[in-house]
Amino acid sequence: MFKNFFLKIVIFIYINILFIISANAETIKNMTSITNIKETHLIGYGLVIGLNGTGDYNKQNLFTLQSLNNMLSKLNINTATNNNIETKNIASVIVTSKLSSFNHYGDKIDVKVSSIGNATNIQEGILLMTPLKDSNNNIYAIAQGKIIQTTTKNINKNNGKITQGAIIESENKKNFGKQKIINLKLYEDNFTLVQKISDIINLYYPNTAFAINSNTIQLHIIKNNILQIQLMANIENIDIPIPEKIAKITINSKNGIIIINGKVKIDECIIINGNISLTINKDNKINEYNKKKIIYKNEKNKIFNELYNINTDQNIYFIINELYKIGIKTSELISILESIKKSGCLHAQLDIY
Repeated sequence: MFKNFFLKIVIFIYINILFIISANAETIKNMTSITNIKETHLIGYGLVIGLNGTGDYNKQNLFTLQSLNNMLSKLNINTATNNNIETKNIASVIVTSKLSSFNHYGDKIDVKVSSIGNATNIQEGILLMTPLKDSNNNIYAIAQGKIIQTTTKNINKNNGKITQGAIIESENKKNFGKQKIINLKLYEDNFTLVQKISDIINLYYPNTAFAINSNTIQLHIIKNNILQIQLMANIENIDIPIPEKIAKITINSKNGIIIINGKVKIDECIIINGNISLTINKDNKINEYNKKKIIYKNEKNKIFNELYNINTDQNIYFIINELYKIGIKTSELISILESIKKSGCLHAQLDIY
């Protein structure tokens, strides 16, 4: 009895310590996703209207005209004898989406819209009310709305997306609550964090969570829809104390995009690249207004070397910006940072892809 009392005291103290430091914390919901809950795929056939002459053409897509006639007849408009209706502003489409066991009646889900005729552009069009069904022809959602216009170049404009474009009419209760194991998957591999999440979950629900690899926590729970939903809601909102993020520099070698994550430190060093030398030290208080530039000339009065001084107090953004200003290309920048890292002067993780 005393042992159980002592254990409760230890758990109480530990949980309160976690609460105190939770200012630097993330909820499990923001760090993981549920991976082994089966989703129901939905599909529907519909019409997109409001296209600026980029829709289907009658002579080649008679099913578009037929669909339009069927829709208008439901609105008590008889067009069966009129074969001259132009449908250049209308397109036949297939609408798809996914329904999880966590979606409930009245929730909104995203849908994808794809042309099945000869329309050249369905973006900015309006999808008319479209029932979405599963493989057994059961209606689970109704889709309708404006297709999002994308600004990305060379995109297939016969496809589009409607964010929260379908309202759920019927819940899918077939999958959730009928399994004893649910997996939480981290968005990135981290053995330490996986074990920490498992340990903290077990403080609240003993012998429930098990870390099975670098990114997966396995939850063992009873088969019960209501209890599982309550348990998962509680687990998702548990705060996990997280350490300060590792300093990281990520560079896309194709387009030159650089992402700097965390506080990157750099030690004193000298970088020589062709006719450019870059000195990084603690002595020179260099800024945009008193930056020193020394030019050495050879006998033929041509520039032999350019020497730049940068203070180590400046962050890595400033240093990279200075390198770009003096004409360094992305490929050269990558080589320079890799060399600094290899020499031990750059204290950050360097990811090149």
